[in-house]
Amino acid sequence: MFSALGTILPIFLVIALGYGVRRKGLLTDTFMASGNRLLYMVAIPCLLFHKISTAPFQGSFFPWLIAGCVTAILVISLIVALTGRLVAFPAGKYATFIQSSIHGNIGYIGLAVCYYSFDEKTFGIAGVLAGFFIITQNILSVLYFHLIADREISHHGGAVGKLLVNPIILSTLAGLLVSFFHLALPLIIDKALMIVGKMALPTALLIIGGSLNTGLIFRNLKVTALSSLFKMVFLPLTGAGLFYLLSVPENLWLPGIILLSAPSATTCYVMARELHGDPNLASSAVTTSTLLSLFTFVFWLSVFS
Repeated sequence: MFSALGTILPIFLVIALGYGVRRKGLLTDTFMASGNRLLYMVAIPCLLFHKISTAPFQGSFFPWLIAGCVTAILVISLIVALTGRLVAFPAGKYATFIQSSIHGNIGYIGLAVCYYSFDEKTFGIAGVLAGFFIITQNILSVLYFHLIADREISHHGGAVGKLLVNPIILSTLAGLLVSFFHLALPLIIDKALMIVGKMALPTALLIIGGSLNTGLIFRNLKVTALSSLFKMVFLPLTGAGLFYLLSVPENLWLPGIILLSAPSATTCYVMARELHGDPNLASSAVTTSTLLSLFTFVFWLSVFS
């Protein structure tokens, strides 16, 4: 427990620092917007490509681990959809409830926890998983929004089309190809990628902290508590059960568990706004789940380390 807390607490202190400097005006709207884009388009893809491309392919790509994670997301999405149907949410709130229960913050928080908790080999496994998480989460989120809240096919097609040029997915695939064919990166390129990659996660944590709005915690509290329970407890538990059934070696479970338990993604708000969901619920879910994830990450690391 104390070892896990020693790993997770510094991460959340950086998030708290981001929250504090944002309130002091040191993180401006312009910086938040441009910094977020720089992270998403450049820094995190460089980090993932470097870690995956320099790791042995057989030591990073585990099909049954990937299958267990993807299946867990699918199973929980169906259970959440049934729960929302029984509660009889309005369409926009219903779709947002489903998304916030399955769409985790992989790029900024999930990978940060993995980076600071694992060795390079295990982080390479998490990096490969991240690409499959992003594909699965985005396709399911768009599908549920399309079926429930937004029936305009143009939105659906446009959002799914963006997956084909998603920089995190492309960097993961490129890294796997380099690793599979045993290609060596030139030393200068290797060092440049390492420098850019090292700035990714600390900056991401500051921006996450700056984006938190604690005034939203008590809005939709019952719904956000339920979505957080699905996202950070039931989803990783389902993953663990599937890993057992699929005979995934126990030393591979933890990166899957950590990514499955990541709090709701900040993109939940963007997608809710663009696809006729409930932006207020999405914002509440992101803030509430991010704060609660301090405790759930410590728990999962303590159980499965």
